[in-house]
Amino acid sequence: MIWGLDTVLEDVEITGIDCLTTDALRLADDQNCTIRLIAQSIPSRGVLRVSPRILPKTHPLVVEGTLNAVTIETDMAGEITLIGKGAGSVETASAIIGDLMFIRDQYAGRY
Repeated sequence: MIWGLDTVLEDVEITGIDCLTTDALRLADDQNCTIRLIAQSIPSRGVLRVSPRILPKTHPLVVEGTLNAVTIETDMAGEITLIGKGAGSVETASAIIGDLMFIRDQYAGRY
């Protein structure tokens, strides 16, 4: 299965963080690890899921604050990790302004 614009939420295997206990968080911390909600897509294996995963605190996907991270595994370059700003008041405001400008440009003069 190849995922694209026709992929819907029902196609994703979802396990939320609501199943985590304080004991699980404490155990991960005792092992110098943390738990993060990770989305994973492996088209060749039919995997499309979101679930809590235990990661070492030094793992590239362990980011703090409003940062988001994504790791892409490539044939030629190996793993590439990109980290950048995600949610936050400034980022959200910027996205909304961008959306409004797009709408204005698309519909200006039509009405």
